[in-house]
Amino acid sequence: MNINKFKVTYRGYLKSMTLIHLGLMFAQLVFIAVIFVLVNEEKTSIDLETQNILLIAIPTFILFTILSGRLIYQQFLKKIKLKTELREKLISYRTLTIIQFALSESGALVCFIASFLTQNLVFVYGSIGVLMYFLSLRPSKLKTEK
Repeated sequence: MNINKFKVTYRGYLKSMTLIHLGLMFAQLVFIAVIFVLVNEEKTSIDLETQNILLIAIPTFILFTILSGRLIYQQFLKKIKLKTELREKLISYRTLTIIQFALSESGALVCFIASFLTQNLVFVYGSIGVLMYFLSLRPSKLKTEK
């Protein structure tokens, strides 16, 4: 597929990024709702020691994905600013933003898996925290112009 065939406009870019962001956020909300419905506080085959390890490992993983997403974002943003053509900048920025979305959403995915495995709703709170951070990543005209 040839990228040069498609017209890239600033308004279209912002519209598509907002749609992608809302879609990913909606998916996280659906997963949270499904977990609240399906997870019950019954005993699981996972012992208490494993759950305690997960209580340390999962927040660490979430912090790692958020920080690495920010670091990657800032590093590549410097390279994008050096480009001269608006079309190239928008396409590169879109790719970079989607990578940041994916990294931050991976923390929520790990929380969902841990909630299903342990039948423990405490991991859902981690995914709600990730959702709040994800909400702050919402594309806007101000963020894009920077």
